[in-house]
Amino acid sequence: MVTEYDVRCYEYILDYLEEDDSTDEIEIISRLSYDKQWEEIPVELKQRILAVDKTVVEKYAESFSYPLWKEYIATIKARL
Repeated sequence: MVTEYDVRCYEYILDYLEEDDSTDEIEIISRLSYDKQWEEIPVELKQRILAVDKTVVEKYAESFSYPLWKEYIATIKARL
């Protein structure tokens, strides 16, 4: 189950990407797991996740090309 705490941690990905902190990969893996349980996530948490996803796509989608990043971007673009 995705909790408020999980989403709060995911929101930090914006800081990690801004600072080029490798911790972003942990949040990418977490975000990919959210899609497997998407229907169970409360609406207010989905909205927060999608807000972060939108910012990531707008600001960072073309920043990296490693396989995990490509999977992440494809996943969040499909959800948006």
